[in-house]
Amino acid sequence: MKAAFLGIGALAIVVAGSLPAGAHHSHPIFYDSCATLTIEGQIDSVQWKNPHVLIDLIADDGKAYRAEWTSAGILDRTSVQPPKAGDRVVVRGNPMRDVEAIRERFPSFEPGPREKPVVDLIQIQRASDGWSWGRAEPASQDCGRR
Repeated sequence: MKAAFLGIGALAIVVAGSLPAGAHHSHPIFYDSCATLTIEGQIDSVQWKNPHVLIDLIADDGKAYRAEWTSAGILDRTSVQPPKAGDRVVVRGNPMRDVEAIRERFPSFEPGPREKPVVDLIQIQRASDGWSWGRAEPASQDCGRR
């Protein structure tokens, strides 16, 4: 009987380990997928690191933004090299929600000071050579619910 419980436990661990881990990002809690910003400007810096590559850019109106891209590992495996400082780009992304809206669903959220508005990168295109990158967007969004 004890061996059966151990077998079931081992099977449960194997099944749980094989499931996709995409849900841990909690995108809808932190980003408003019903709103999209398009930012045209120049890249100030690129931080190629995990868990996400960060791109700081200055929009044409002088406002500074931070774009959170996918992981460095995914970009490396797909041979994507990010644009460099000084490149002109067009970025589309979902803006980060207001801190109080995040706390409604994630009470332990304690953000540090935000120097720049943050967007979750959906698409980026470099102006100089037409290079672009985009991710698949969810098929359905419940934008009537808050």
